[in-house]
Amino acid sequence: MSDSWLSSVVLIRSSDPARKNDFGTGFPLFWDGRAMYFATCAHVVKAIGNRNNILVTYMSDGGSSGIDLMRDSRAEVYVSGETDGIDLAILRVEDSNASPFEGLRTLPILPLRTPPDEKENPFKTAGFARWEMQAFDFSILQGFFGKQRRIGINKYAAVWDLILNKDDQLRPGNSGSPVIDKDGYVVAIVSTAQSTGQRGTAISVEALKAIWSNIPPGLFLPWQIESRAHYCRVGAVIQRGEEAVVCEGWYRNTEEKKEERVALKFLPIHQSNEAFLRYFTPNVRRFQDWLSRQTNIVDIKASGILQEYAYLILEYAADGSIADFVKQGRQIPFDTALDYLLATAEALSYAHGRQITHGNVKPSNILVGNAGVLLTDFEALTRHSKGVLGGTQEQPADQRTREAGDQYALAVVACRLLTGDLSPQNGLKRLGTTHQEIAEVLRRALAANPADRYPSMRHFRTALEQARPTGGTPGQDLVVPPPPDRTSLPDNPPLIPEAKPLPPLSSFPSERREARWVPQKWLLVYAFVMTLLFLGLGIWSLALHFAAPQSLQPVYATQLGGLDLNGYCTSLTYAELVGDSSCSSPVDMNLACNWQWDGTDLHNRFSSPTNSYSGLCYDSQGKRVGGINDMEGYCKHLVHYGAPVDIADKSGTLAGWTCQQQINPTLACMWQYGTTNIEARNTQGNWYCYGPA
Repeated sequence: MSDSWLSSVVLIRSSDPARKNDFGTGFPLFWDGRAMYFATCAHVVKAIGNRNNILVTYMSDGGSSGIDLMRDSRAEVYVSGETDGIDLAILRVEDSNASPFEGLRTLPILPLRTPPDEKENPFKTAGFARWEMQAFDFSILQGFFGKQRRIGINKYAAVWDLILNKDDQLRPGNSGSPVIDKDGYVVAIVSTAQSTGQRGTAISVEALKAIWSNIPPGLFLPWQIESRAHYCRVGAVIQRGEEAVVCEGWYRNTEEKKEERVALKFLPIHQSNEAFLRYFTPNVRRFQDWLSRQTNIVDIKASGILQEYAYLILEYAADGSIADFVKQGRQIPFDTALDYLLATAEALSYAHGRQITHGNVKPSNILVGNAGVLLTDFEALTRHSKGVLGGTQEQPADQRTREAGDQYALAVVACRLLTGDLSPQNGLKRLGTTHQEIAEVLRRALAANPADRYPSMRHFRTALEQARPTGGTPGQDLVVPPPPDRTSLPDNPPLIPEAKPLPPLSSFPSERREARWVPQKWLLVYAFVMTLLFLGLGIWSLALHFAAPQSLQPVYATQLGGLDLNGYCTSLTYAELVGDSSCSSPVDMNLACNWQWDGTDLHNRFSSPTNSYSGLCYDSQGKRVGGINDMEGYCKHLVHYGAPVDIADKSGTLAGWTCQQQINPTLACMWQYGTTNIEARNTQGNWYCYGPA
């Protein structure tokens, strides 16, 4: 269960200083283009008092680096279930185009679902709680679901018993916290704590439908898809955007028993989508008939329409997209990048030959799977298009213009992939110093006038391949081997290779062995001797046990020497030792900006010199790109186990961040002396390593 959802947890509190002890927790549900909607508990809103004083406070890293607050945004109570006896409420934060809203707008929206039963399954939750009535404490709690009961006249919603782990407890302020299941979905909202906080109750998110009469479609994802033709179990969310949600799943059709890992794409259906629904099924069928045999176009295994979603069951790409490669900092060798681009161009050329354009070529739509590069997310399938895929209603000139648009988009991807530069023009300059011929090919494909580009995608691909260095480039041995061409496969290939028959018996050697006869009385003697032997061994073992009752744990009495904590931190790639408890590395905020926004020349500025949360990223032209909302992810990228720590304090220290990791002295001893049979002890303020006597 990933912890990426923590960055979405927000504090719900009052702007009145006199009510500083009245607060709760919430999380984002929906963005409608003008405002963000948050879920919390109705009794939290009631405790705050004046509805005009409600603030939503955003924690940039989910609270993992401390209790420092980032920004406040004023909220209105959009709907409350208090009058209906449902302890849930929806808050609405309007887009005021002011800087405080930027952080809230970029909060990941958490996916919801209502599985039939979660009893005894694990969960996680996180929220804010009182700590000695002075400040806010952010805590992450774990446990498992207990009994479920239905509430309401029509039994419209479930209430879960929450049973927390031994060292965790619910506290005042945790109300409104999202309850996350093992797949990363919000299934319930914390409502109350019982006795010592070791137990509590949570209301199923399906109760939101009872209080929100105009609840937007697409908030809830199904936990399974079942039809006459196929069955698919829905797993964890891979990606969530404004127009679609992508999940992993396990699929089988009615003729097979073996499940196959797939990607599920859910497209929310709105009232204005009548044209999309009319053309969705015909487009999918045309896609399957015309494009599914091309090697580098993602295969659609099944599709359908649910009450709130249209869905596509797609071929799974194990390594994600090229955009994931870039964001994770994974190096793509030059030759491998060219292979990816040529394969994508081949797929587009194949589609253009059938009067189908893509319309959405970008790194996140070029996947890397076991079969090689896969092009996905054709606009006619995933956008609310009014046209038939491959239809004849377009004029030839319009078709050529759209094909030229695909060519331009692929050239932009090529500049970024081959040079790492966000700007195509800067990428061409950089590429021109090392691969002039390739730069010239891309420059033509990037021409402002579509008529000045290559006549077709086939011409563009041919020119790019001819410009490829003949001697190869470093990293050529890492090129992904091309997969077999689907066009050469039979119409109905066998799902399981045909088993080869066993060779006839006559093909085996005709050697014969004589059977040895063992008299039965010797077997009895042998069994009797073995019984006595095992009985003697058992008695001997018991005697040793009672004669030496001391612990079998080794006694660490020999001092091996002092502990080199500086060297241990260096081995973990940290820059320095802080005291004798933590390893630390300072964060270069410019590098963090480039990591967050997939850039190369971005830089950071703090709007407040003493507020570490006030950093914003700007490009080389001085245009603001956005903030850093995943400092925890950057620390893990930088030093793997690091966690972000705000170095600014009340004494006025300049804003900034470090990545730190608590030191386990015994693990450090194991590293220093190369053995696990060791322990660390602190003697008069110094750490020493001890081995067995």
